[in-house]
Amino acid sequence: RLVYGTDAPPSAAPRRTPNASFMSTSTTTTTTTVPDSPGDTVDVKGKVAIVTGASRGIGAASALHLGTNGLKVVLAARSVSALEEVKAAIEAAGGEASCVKCDVTVASEVAAMFQHAKDTYGGVDFVYANAGYEGDTSVDITEIEDDEMFNVININTMGYVRLCQSSVHCSRLPS
Repeated sequence: RLVYGTDAPPSAAPRRTPNASFMSTSTTTTTTTVPDSPGDTVDVKGKVAIVTGASRGIGAASALHLGTNGLKVVLAARSVSALEEVKAAIEAAGGEASCVKCDVTVASEVAAMFQHAKDTYGGVDFVYANAGYEGDTSVDITEIEDDEMFNVININTMGYVRLCQSSVHCSRLPS
């Protein structure tokens, strides 16, 4: 059971948390509690999620969690070889996943990732925008070069914008 926005038991009213990202799991059914609709649940089994930055860390762990809880996962990152390991783990647990190389700073790669999801699974239900970059943390913030700061902005802000723009064209949500 996936419960978004609350760690409370089903009988308790969920917290009203905009853009909630807290998840808890058990092995019963795969549903989500929509934070703004107390008591409403949606079956997410068979839904399609894209996870960017899925080759390692939080992205890989989140993709594995989603893939082993009934979602079909499009794994996206700059390194396809690292994605293959995450895909193998999802498939070993009985889930379904596919891999696509995607650098969120390149609009054509973001568009191709969504096209892959549309061609492979018929569209997208969720996007987990995990790809990110904190910059060179060994440099004092007062000494960061403009090129480095523009790189951080391009990945963290413009990457998110590119994901939003492309998602509109292959969302499986009702119009």
